Amino acid sequence: MPANPLDSLKGARLVLSGSKLLSSFAGTPVTASGGVVSVLADQTAIAQDLVLGGGPNAPTFRKPGDAGFQSSYFNGRPYLTFDGNNQRLVSSTINSSTGGILVVAVIRRRTNQPQGYGAPLTVMGDAPNANNHYPFLRPYFRPDAGIYLGNYDYETGDVPASLDTPIVMAFRRNLDGTGRLRINDAVSGTLQGIANPFPGKLMMGNSVFPDTPPDGYQFTAAFDVSDVYVTDALGDEDLLVAHFSRLLGLKPQSAVDAAWVARQAANLTGTDETASTGGSTGGGSTGGGTTPVDTTPSTAYDSFARVYDPATKIKPMPSTGTVAGVVFAPTVTQPSSANDIIGFGFTGPSGVTLPQRMMFFAINFAPGKVQPTDNIEVVYAGSAKEAQMVVLSKHADDGSVDHAQIITTQPQIVNGAAVLAMLRKTATPLSGADVGTDAYATSPIAGTVVYKKRKGLANVQRYVTIGGVYYDTYIDDSGAETVVNTTFNMAPSQLLTGATSSDVRYSGKLASERRFYINCGHALRMNVDVTTFKDGNQDYAWEIMADQCRVPGVSDVGSYFVDINITQGGTPVIQRTNQRIYNLGGWGKFIQTSLSAAQNASNNPPDTCIIFDAGELQRLAVVPPYDLLSGVYESLLAGYASAADGNFRLPYHTAGTQNPNMGGTGGRPDIGVLTQWAQTYFVTMDPRARQWVIAQAEAFRGIPANQWDPINKVPLNNFPGIGTPGAWWDYGNRGTDQGKNPPNMIRTEFAIQRDWDGAHQPMFAYAAYLITGRRQFGDALERQGCYTLGSTFVDARWRQIGGEWHDWCFMQENQPRQAGWAARDIAFTVRLAPDSSAIRLPMRRVLNWNFGYLLSQVPAWRAQQGETYGWLPFSSPYGQSGVGNLWDLKAWMMDHAMAGTWAAVVAGSENAMTYTQSFAKNFYVGRCMHEDVMPLGRGATYRFMVSSSHDIFNPPFTENTWAKLANAAESKWGPNQWDAGNYGRLQMRSNVLIASITNDADARTVCGKHRAHANDSGPYLALSDVRGDPLDWFRELAWA
Repeated sequence: MPANPLDSLKGARLVLSGSKLLSSFAGTPVTASGGVVSVLADQTAIAQDLVLGGGPNAPTFRKPGDAGFQSSYFNGRPYLTFDGNNQRLVSSTINSSTGGILVVAVIRRRTNQPQGYGAPLTVMGDAPNANNHYPFLRPYFRPDAGIYLGNYDYETGDVPASLDTPIVMAFRRNLDGTGRLRINDAVSGTLQGIANPFPGKLMMGNSVFPDTPPDGYQFTAAFDVSDVYVTDALGDEDLLVAHFSRLLGLKPQSAVDAAWVARQAANLTGTDETASTGGSTGGGSTGGGTTPVDTTPSTAYDSFARVYDPATKIKPMPSTGTVAGVVFAPTVTQPSSANDIIGFGFTGPSGVTLPQRMMFFAINFAPGKVQPTDNIEVVYAGSAKEAQMVVLSKHADDGSVDHAQIITTQPQIVNGAAVLAMLRKTATPLSGADVGTDAYATSPIAGTVVYKKRKGLANVQRYVTIGGVYYDTYIDDSGAETVVNTTFNMAPSQLLTGATSSDVRYSGKLASERRFYINCGHALRMNVDVTTFKDGNQDYAWEIMADQCRVPGVSDVGSYFVDINITQGGTPVIQRTNQRIYNLGGWGKFIQTSLSAAQNASNNPPDTCIIFDAGELQRLAVVPPYDLLSGVYESLLAGYASAADGNFRLPYHTAGTQNPNMGGTGGRPDIGVLTQWAQTYFVTMDPRARQWVIAQAEAFRGIPANQWDPINKVPLNNFPGIGTPGAWWDYGNRGTDQGKNPPNMIRTEFAIQRDWDGAHQPMFAYAAYLITGRRQFGDALERQGCYTLGSTFVDARWRQIGGEWHDWCFMQENQPRQAGWAARDIAFTVRLAPDSSAIRLPMRRVLNWNFGYLLSQVPAWRAQQGETYGWLPFSSPYGQSGVGNLWDLKAWMMDHAMAGTWAAVVAGSENAMTYTQSFAKNFYVGRCMHEDVMPLGRGATYRFMVSSSHDIFNPPFTENTWAKLANAAESKWGPNQWDAGNYGRLQMRSNVLIASITNDADARTVCGKHRAHANDSGPYLALSDVRGDPLDWFRELAWA
């Protein structure tokens, strides 16, 4: 190898090193050691000098033999000194032939940093990108001895770096927009979302945006530097680090020789090479080692099983009796013969007569109960009716039917009367031809949708301090309008030939369903699901969505305006003029031709309500183990009916989500394992609660969390092969950052006044899809599961188990409640998504992998948490408020995390079950089992004080016994008090869920303790509380 390997490397963009640093002063104002540096001459052929920045100060130059020179700094080599007082040098333009960049520098960080945080070197883009952000990449000095790498929105964890000691620092942007920091041989985790900064500049000393005023400054650093090497030959990193380490005396020549041989063997030649993750493995905040990009599916976490059998733990629904003013779930007929499958019933809203007609509903079966080839029928009023079964999903272990849609003829339902029925097997198959599209020609449904115009985005607002810090951005809605005026004929017969495409969901003797997809242009599309029944009636489910991502031009459009006029028999049913459809959402409505046009046109059309076996739903683990004996007040259900006002289910009606935005305080009826109205339906089977279940699913279209990938024909996702690993899209009312999002991402505008908040998100469509099997509700279920993962902060998503990295982690980000709701969303998608779904298997991997990751951390967490182990450390606890220097742990947030863990177990995650039994159970149950030092009410406190550290992610956790935990809480909140919130109810919920999946005796004991407090000082535990607001009320009485 050459004596100086730097002389033979290709790809260098800027070199200031050793003897070249000395020669760079030729012709500059620097004439002696300590002179002010105004220009440094680049030593590459590109000649990209660094010149004095706009500030008043400049660094100084020191060389051997001059007064003030410190030979110990860099092993006798010359260097520049930056004192942290607004000193900077800025290069002329740097380009990269690949989009990748590697900066290697030899620096000595000063202990005293005048500005606290400092950025010694920055690669900064010359111009704003599409979002008016200047893309950049820079390492930051922490106030302690850590260094981390950051860009506009993300940062890595810290890499340790000694103070007042020379180090070799390398940071890079890979071709895929990821990056990494290296300090000597220790590397950080992967940095995501680095926008391409080229053409750009290298800044030394501090980091400012190009439009910063001349006297502005930001992140000025105090340090010394002897060498800087900038290249787009990313594969040279190991060699450069070894070379500079040898010059400092940190490594022998043999290390450089070995790196050179490895480079030659890899046939690395310079600027035409691909990005390499390269580098040695070592320490770092995420466990050390390099972080490969998640580009191939992992099958290691595919294994799912029936982890437990709830049917062995939960009894059939008990008899409830009657209580004046209280509504209970009706008792359904129980199977009594070998062919009987499950009992159910039909009912409807009061004051309405629903005709005998063909219809569909969805139902779940116990494993082994029903096979896909079985013939079925429905029996009621002494008569058997034909039934068609559409298998949506099967049990993974035996192939029997799990979730199915049932098509049959319902009885006439008068004034809400209940008609009980039995689903049973029959030896007689359905006969005749499949229902085809012949009825489309005579369908009473007609009309048009006119795509009138679209509105562009404009006025990307930036709030900027003098130092160039952007505090916020948003997308205004004042862009130019473009007239389109395209008309789409919505009659079923016209959709057969006029739709962009169509597919048949199923075809059978009693009904067939076909989806029509209409691409309206840009992000706008329509789906029409037409179910045609044997009796000639149709179910026409229409939706219009502005959710198509990855389509050229969509990032410049904010909303669309349409005229909708869909009729039934000539009477308008869906009629809206100049209806605005915002990006990331839409609106929809369904028409049942068995109802009158006036009924369909109302904002709350009457519909059949199925009375399910409430106990069986719990035994099948598709519904949480709610209390079935308490009932709910009639007044609560009457309130649901009265709340269905004139705007109910119209475009952007929130149907229970907080208005105008999802974010806000808790204590809302939509924040729970399921929403209050879904729980109320499952414990009463009342049509007034059901209407809100359906409306909630429809309302998801109005939340800016709907993203569709028309290329892969799946919801936008992070999964290798069908998505975009490393992307992030939780930008709310603000603009996207193209550095972390795939190209052509749609953006929403401020005027929508809707937001997504992972910590306060309801479960939108699960219950509606569970009971109807409607395809559009299944789509919404999948979209929410994908969005909740993609909206998790990217840095937090990247975790590794045994060297295998994925950007799948949602269980260690921000707040435990957000992790719990994310686990619920993803688990419910795994539990219920159809077998045909391309999302279900990746979601299964994500779920099992997350709990595998938590298990990999359990040994360390158990040691840190002491006697109280079992709670989930998080990097950004909500609302830190301590006693002295003790910081808090929100126990109720842990209860929400437990809800998601339960959902993962019932979805089949063995890792989630192991995590519960070996770790989590100790905290949830233990805080209620040590009443000698921690009274039951104290165990349900709003917050515990656990740590003298700055957050609950970093030990030591000084309050790590039950006595210390209780004493610290008591010193803040007083003795033996129940906090004035529903925290006792959430505490009980966690223990019921643990008992339901583990049959743990202590958890069952805790449930009994809570029941004993139902009529004393325990808030939200009294029977009157439960009947007025049943949300998340679980009770122990269901155990076998």
